[in-house]
Amino acid sequence: MEPSATENKPATIHHLTIRRQMHEELSRLPNYAFYEGTLQNDVATKRNLEDVQPGLAAALTDILKSIGNNGPFVESILRRHYIVINGTRVTNEITQSKVVHEHCRFFCTHMFERLHEIFGDTFREKVLVLVAHGESLKYWNACLHEIMNRRRLSTKHVPEVSTIESAQVRGAVYTINDFTIQQMLDKRDAGFMIDHHRFNTGITRAEAVQTTLGGNCEGRFLSMSMDIGPGAGEFRGCPIPVVHFRDHLVNNQVTYAYNEKMPESEYPAHLRQDSVVV
Repeated sequence: MEPSATENKPATIHHLTIRRQMHEELSRLPNYAFYEGTLQNDVATKRNLEDVQPGLAAALTDILKSIGNNGPFVESILRRHYIVINGTRVTNEITQSKVVHEHCRFFCTHMFERLHEIFGDTFREKVLVLVAHGESLKYWNACLHEIMNRRRLSTKHVPEVSTIESAQVRGAVYTINDFTIQQMLDKRDAGFMIDHHRFNTGITRAEAVQTTLGGNCEGRFLSMSMDIGPGAGEFRGCPIPVVHFRDHLVNNQVTYAYNEKMPESEYPAHLRQDSVVV
């Protein structure tokens, strides 16, 4: 018996075309970076911030005001924002894992209290901190444990911290992204964003709000042309998602919070001994 036409047909590959959880303002970057503008947003994603979490819009406004942003504070700005922090990226020489201590310290000093007022004992359930490196994960957890001990809080009262790999099946109302990015002088500075799968995961975990903490991303790697010639050397072929990261986020909806860099004497002991600044 000859196989039927149906049996001869290749398996159909289904590509994601509709976002059912992520608000359209947040889906804009992955849509153009990975899906060539073909993504559509389900009507269920169009809830305003007050419906998602009462008081959240006011809290985000207060945080931005506290670091010098004078508005306007429309929802599109509150939902997807990039906060520029003056920091130093430190690499553990043994593990090659990286951390920018100032990103976490900024959250603890400028964001935690106001967000805790809003989320309370749903903080861990609704807020996810995404980090790109294990060294960052350790530092964030250590700082949050310090807050818990000082304030006598349970784990429900602080956000969950996860690496990008561990968050592939986890979403949250609000994600705070610490991608350990400061400058973009060469391809190494782009870190995990060179990996399209990790980058896509990192920017698609938030349902309603996404705040990214990072440096000014200045440097030749992000400013070069996409069709750069053969003489470009290591700068040839800047990945399209990295360019969209610049155009849709770093150059748009940004607040500069140039805090003082953390003194090296305050680094965790193992990093003071075994690390290099990059």
